Amino acid sequence: MINLTFDTFDEMVAFAGQILGTQTGKAVAPVVQNTTTGKAVTPQAPVTQATTVAPETDAPTKPIPTQGVKYTMADLAEAAADLMDTNLDGLRDLLNSFGVEALPKLPEDKYPEFAAGLRALGGNI
Repeated sequence: MINLTFDTFDEMVAFAGQILGTQTGKAVAPVVQNTTTGKAVTPQAPVTQATTVAPETDAPTKPIPTQGVKYTMADLAEAAADLMDTNLDGLRDLLNSFGVEALPKLPEDKYPEFAAGLRALGGNI
């Protein structure tokens, strides 16, 4: 068993960013230890029903700003971590399009363009 302890949220986000480039693409169910019984259990995800919302056709689309917005590695890593479960292949393709294998290797001057790419993949940033 592997236990990870992080002192800060930023440390955890940085770790997630490092892992991002080394994922195998296989889904792994998290295992947590029940503190009452001491037994390892796999949490069950709640079942949710997806709803579809039709886009408004009258509203003009505004471009998403990529210049002038200051993104941090933590911002990118958090948005990328969300996509690891929903669009891992797209995330890998995005990283490859910037010539990097892992998020920590992304040059800081490319953060705004990468954020736009994450947004295009469905990331919340």
